[in-house]
Amino acid sequence: MIGADETVVRVKGEKAVVGVAASAATGEVLGLEAMAERDTDGFTDRLLDFVSGYGVEAMGTDDLSAYKPVVRRLGVAHRICVAHVPLQNAQPFLGRLRSNLVLDTAIRRC
Repeated sequence: MIGADETVVRVKGEKAVVGVAASAATGEVLGLEAMAERDTDGFTDRLLDFVSGYGVEAMGTDDLSAYKPVVRRLGVAHRICVAHVPLQNAQPFLGRLRSNLVLDTAIRRC
C-alpha cells in the first residue's frame, strides 16, 4: 500500500503544492513533487507509475472527496489514514475495539 497526500507550503513567500507518495509499510518516500498549483490529473499520472511499478493494490489518504476519483482511476482499494480521522469520528470504533479487547481477554482466561 502507498500513502499519498498533497499540501500547500510557502517557498520564498510563494505558495507551492507538494505531492508526496510513500510506502505505507516502510515510510520510505517514493516520490515528492513540487507543483505551482494543484494538478490532480498530473499527480494521478505519477501515482500510476507507483501502482504499476510496485504492484500497489491499495492507497491510503485522508478522507477528502478529491481522492475518490483518483483511487477509482488508479484501480486500487482506498484506505483512510487513521492519523487523519478526527478523534470524535473514531469514538464509536474505539468503543467497539475496547469491548472486543475485553471479550478477548475474558476468553483467554477460560
